[in-house]
Amino acid sequence: MSTVTLYDTGMDYLQSREYFETAADWARQYCKSYARYIIVDLSDFSLTYDLAAEYLFEDEADELIFRLRWC
Repeated sequence: MSTVTLYDTGMDYLQSREYFETAADWARQYCKSYARYIIVDLSDFSLTYDLAAEYLFEDEADELIFRLRWC
């Protein structure tokens, strides 16, 4: 299983949630091996980011397509 992580750079809480959900919707539509995403709270550990989303893919080709579009 492959993982791609997106961060909430320069976004408030609601904007980052919308951004992560938009990326998940895109993955559902274009990546057959997309499994799910998990939002991780980094606010206690990071001075730069509050949230991160980890997207899980079963196929590396889909991971690459997602990474090229969203990273």
